[in-house]
Amino acid sequence: MANLINDSTIPVEDTINADYIISLSEIDGKSAAPIDLTMEAIKQIKLPKLVWQNMNSQPTKMKLTNSGHTVVLSGKWNCPRPHLSGGPLLNNYVFSQLHFHWGIDENEGSDHTIDGISYPMEMHVVFFKSTYLTQEAALKENDGVIILVYFYKVVSTTNSTLESIVNSLKLITEPKTSVKI
Repeated sequence: MANLINDSTIPVEDTINADYIISLSEIDGKSAAPIDLTMEAIKQIKLPKLVWQNMNSQPTKMKLTNSGHTVVLSGKWNCPRPHLSGGPLLNNYVFSQLHFHWGIDENEGSDHTIDGISYPMEMHVVFFKSTYLTQEAALKENDGVIILVYFYKVVSTTNSTLESIVNSLKLITEPKTSVKI
């Protein structure tokens, strides 16, 4: 199993086996998703800060695609792409795409839960290890991809960040269709 975690930077009293952290996403070598995060069982450990770089760089093109399973937002950059390093990561991970999971009502939709509670929507922000050059190549490797998960609640105010995505959804109601945004 690949070592994604740099446990040499964790203070000795908080050291946790890196393979154990990775194994949380697998059971008998198979994906454990969906995962129910139990807040009472979470152990806090000290890690260096994550380093977020080029997060404000704008793509020259953005495309929203109905994959038939989810909606994927991807982009093309002429400048350095956003990337993530530091924290528990041993390498640099480049932004690839983000996609959403949602349900038919406000009570469920997220793949994962917290203390058994589902959220109306969750967003997966996908990064791939820069040495693999593409997400497709990275997906073939144990340490190739990391995914940050964000849960959403329904609120009465408009989210301006998501507004162009929401407005474009009506243009891609059929699977395997895309729209530039």
